[in-house]
Amino acid sequence: MDNLYATTEAGLVDRGEQWGATVTPTDVTAVFEQLNLEGRATVDLDHACAGLAAWLAGAWDRLGEEEIALLTSVGATLWREGHYKRRY
Repeated sequence: MDNLYATTEAGLVDRGEQWGATVTPTDVTAVFEQLNLEGRATVDLDHACAGLAAWLAGAWDRLGEEEIALLTSVGATLWREGHYKRRY
């Protein structure tokens, strides 16, 4: 994992392509965890949801049906959790 990624102020830098490494879902989950542990997961849920929505809108035509279903499900989860935090 340490060989694949470096975190910077701008975010995650993928070094895997440079070395021909394959990134797995476990690798990505570890990045999520590491950014959180470092206190760098500082975007609130509303901004995360809005950022995903903006990215998804721009990428929509390039994505397949399964990718859209997965990413809109993630967006719905972000929205629900943000809505819950605002209410309580």
